[in-house]
Amino acid sequence: MLINEKLSILYKDWQQKHPGHFVAGGVVDEDMYKGSDAKILFLFKEVNDTAQQENWSLVQLMHD
Repeated sequence: MLINEKLSILYKDWQQKHPGHFVAGGVVDEDMYKGSDAKILFLFKEVNDTAQQENWSLVQLMHD
């Protein structure tokens, strides 16, 4: 199972327990991530803006 598939399951569980605004994250390019020796994690605190009116995905935004 891919990393983002595992995260999707986690996010669905979270949203059921904590309904409301949610911004999903994940790995933008899993093949590149898996193939690199160094693994770097970026955390964006500001992404979960409570003024946001809909749920969205940061990964999808970066793909678009």
